[in-house]
Amino acid sequence: MMVQAKPPKVWEQEFARLSYEWEKVYAYGDADSMCTDGAILNRIRQELIEMKEKLDAMGGGGVSAIPPEVQKGFMACADEIRMQAQSAVQEYLALTAKKLRGLSFKALPDSETEQEEIQGNWQVEGQMSIYDLAVV
Repeated sequence: MMVQAKPPKVWEQEFARLSYEWEKVYAYGDADSMCTDGAILNRIRQELIEMKEKLDAMGGGGVSAIPPEVQKGFMACADEIRMQAQSAVQEYLALTAKKLRGLSFKALPDSETEQEEIQGNWQVEGQMSIYDLAVV
């Protein structure tokens, strides 16, 4: 049994679909992928080049131009992403500062002896709470 080759019209439709996908990733990015938009765009571009070569060999010439190669580190909407990230960081810092204002802090002891005594108390306190939890 022989496998039939796809007609040029099918390849042209596939070329148009991939061209649209390239433009969509270039404009909006690809949130599903774990690599940069530039790597995805160049992979799609390579597929378009191979498809155009097949179409040229079959005599189909109704395809548009190949999109340009982009830098591997290209990210679509990079400025918007940065602005959203900066906004989120500022919001987080504001909430953290508000929480810290409500806490009272003790001054650290001046002498090393007092510091060792406090550290020893924390260790005993921690051990006691562990034993308390174990005895139920």
